[in-house]
Order: sequence, then C-alpha cells, then structure tokens
Amino acid sequence: MNLVQSAIQYLNDPLNWTNPGGILDRLGEHLVISASAVAIGLVVAWPLGIWLAHSGRGGGVIVLLSDLTLAIPTIALLTILPLTLGFGKPPIIIALAVFAIPPLLANAYTGVRQVDAETRDAAKGMGLSGWQLLRRVELPLAV
Repeated sequence: MNLVQSAIQYLNDPLNWTNPGGILDRLGEHLVISASAVAIGLVVAWPLGIWLAHSGRGGGVIVLLSDLTLAIPTIALLTILPLTLGFGKPPIIIALAVFAIPPLLANAYTGVRQVDAETRDAAKGMGLSGWQLLRRVELPLAV
C-alpha cells in the first residue's frame, strides 16, 4: 500500500476523527494555540505601533528591529524555547507570538502614519487634543 492509499484509509476511518487524540482534538488544539499567539501579538504590537505612529518618535527603528526578528529561523526558536521553558503549549505560543508581532506592528504603524498630514492639521485646527486626534481621526482613517 502506498502513502496516498494509507492517508485515504486513515482519513476515512471514523475512529481517527472521534477518538480522544483524534483529528478533531488536534484541530481544536491547533486553533487554541494559533488564536492565543495572535491575541498576544495583538495586545503587544497594536498599542505599540499606534503609539509610535501617533507620536512620530522612533517608530522606524522599532519597526526595523521587529522585522529583524523575522530573520530568526523558526525551527531554532521552536527548539530553544521548549528546551529553556519546558515542553508544552506555553513555549510554542510564545514562539508563535514572536513571529506574529512584526507584521502586526509594522501594519499598525504604517496605517496610522499614512493618514494625510492635512487631515491631521485640520483636526488640530478644530481644537482636537492629541488623544482626540488619535481616537476620532487617525484610527478611523487607518482602518
């Protein structure tokens, strides 16, 4: 029996889907790990990217440094973290969150920085404070 036939036979066996440790259990585990990593990335990257873009200070350097983390080989990080933090879900979630942060940070920074300067000036001319400018003008336009 070749590999394709073995795979078809495995997938067509209902016990491989419904038993504990089956395909549905692994799918649920995968979704929990992925969603947790993305949630951590969102909590870290979006506020930082929005704040750096709004303030206009040091954002380019931070985005550059965050992009350098993409140069870390995935397999190295997924090997080092379990060896140092122990095996299980938390080191894997942390490793995946490290890889989720750079694109989220760069896109949040870019979205807010792309708001037209004349729009910012008009909002400031209407008397909006920095927080109001961010909340009422920059974030809606960045989205």
